[in-house]
Amino acid sequence: MHRFFVTPEWLAQERAYIKGEQAHQIFHVLRLKPGDHITLLDNGGWEYEVEIQELNGELVRGKILNKSLCSNEPRFKITLYLALLKSDKLEFVLQKGVEIGVSAFVPFTCERCVVSKPGDSKIDRWRKIVREAAEQSK
Repeated sequence: MHRFFVTPEWLAQERAYIKGEQAHQIFHVLRLKPGDHITLLDNGGWEYEVEIQELNGELVRGKILNKSLCSNEPRFKITLYLALLKSDKLEFVLQKGVEIGVSAFVPFTCERCVVSKPGDSKIDRWRKIVREAAEQSK
């Protein structure tokens, strides 16, 4: 069953909504159809089994069949503090960190950092990398 991380706002009582890139992936890439089941994770330790009811490339609507505590959550939360790295090295550390079970990352600048403070687009890219690595490692 395919698993997706979603924002809790997309989960309302008995209904689930998926928008954006994830809706595109479900419709165009995975080619799921009404009646197929997926698992949604809310980053709060809950997983939802959802039956797809209607979908297009921009929006997926489904019915929540089951809500349970995620059994794959680690017992210990690991936070990795790391100085900003050059180039794509930080992206590699984020990806591998998720794969080994790191639950939070705190990038920082220090006296010998060559890299300056990242912009919003870079931070969004890092979040996307972490989200994708988490989906693949489940």
